[in-house]
Amino acid sequence: MNSSFSALKEFSPLLKLLSLLILSLIGLIVFMVLGVIVVLPFYGSEIFDFVMGSGDTTSPIHINIMKYLQILSHFGFFIMPAIFFAHIFESGFKSFFFFIRTVRWNLIFLGALLLLFQLPVVNYLAYINSLIVFPESMKAVEEWMRITENEAEKIILLFLDNPSVLSLIVNLFMIAIIPAIGEELIFRGILLRLLKRWWGNIHLAVLMSAIIFSIIHFQFYGFLPRVFLGIILGYLFVWTGSLWVPIVAHFVNNASAVLVGHFYFKGDFPVKIDEFGNFNNEPVLLVFLTFIAALSIVGFWFANKKTSQFYNNIGK
Repeated sequence: MNSSFSALKEFSPLLKLLSLLILSLIGLIVFMVLGVIVVLPFYGSEIFDFVMGSGDTTSPIHINIMKYLQILSHFGFFIMPAIFFAHIFESGFKSFFFFIRTVRWNLIFLGALLLLFQLPVVNYLAYINSLIVFPESMKAVEEWMRITENEAEKIILLFLDNPSVLSLIVNLFMIAIIPAIGEELIFRGILLRLLKRWWGNIHLAVLMSAIIFSIIHFQFYGFLPRVFLGIILGYLFVWTGSLWVPIVAHFVNNASAVLVGHFYFKGDFPVKIDEFGNFNNEPVLLVFLTFIAALSIVGFWFANKKTSQFYNNIGK
């Protein structure tokens, strides 16, 4: 099988990037179409009402449909294309994504902890992002972006506003596990490395993969914090040579938001999602926590300096 794809493995980084995009679009279409067909006997006209944008979008049936399609879209757009790409264009899934290497659990734990340390910085960047005002000629675009952002936030709140344990498990799977695996396979495992091959500059590759990571979420008012998170996740991969480190860190970041939202709606937690780790109104504490966040990054880099794959293997 590998020999039949030998010519594809010699594609340039640009052609591989275009091929990855095509695989993702095909995967998304196939998974969504097949997914709708599979649930037709269970939901019937309800799923057509949802697709057409009619009916009560806050009803439990429509919320379940949204969750189902969200999971399918991640499998179709991220996970399956990454698997096919590794087998068709590279050396295979395990070897290409470095999964054959020994896992250093202390690095995985420290990577997740490092990302949590960045939460005050992420929240402050979100605040800065919210202050961006478009020129008068682009007011219609700004209004559309704000409406889109508000709608996306409402959907997330609908997902979280359910006190059942089953709902929590589904939300963790949908919002934390699947995106952590799929997005890290695509953005750090493939995109970052292809950009490094193309440009020969690891720092530019980390930055650009982070920007694309943020753009693909189609939420302008979360653009800056997602770019920052993408940069941190990129360097976690580069400094450790293990994709498990950013995957687990990504999972912890998303899972913490799910858990905070779940227990807040249950009435067991006094802080809202957007207030968790938010110190924007306490400038002295914010500066101190930002300093701690910076120290954690420097410390993590220094701890991995000797064994880093920084320039050697990441772009291969």
